[in-house]
Amino acid sequence: MTQLSTLQRYILRAALAVPRAAVDRRAFLGYYERQQKPISIDSLTKVLERLLDRGLVSGYGRRTPKKWFIERVRLTLVGRTQAKKLYGQQTKFNW
Repeated sequence: MTQLSTLQRYILRAALAVPRAAVDRRAFLGYYERQQKPISIDSLTKVLERLLDRGLVSGYGRRTPKKWFIERVRLTLVGRTQAKKLYGQQTKFNW
């Protein structure tokens, strides 16, 4: 199992908890509610791209000649099993 950041773990758990197949990226902004940091859309985009590269999620969105705009993500089979394993691990609270 590879190391995942707290935001990556939050995304995997949140995507597993949603009954729909594809999850809108705005659902992941709840990660920033309890933290002192301001909401950073760029960091969320980078994390989603890294999860795409690892094959844990598949992304849906628009592509321009220079950039991808990820609007929704869906867990792959590997991502689903990884998210289920995360429920068995102790988490760190972000208070």
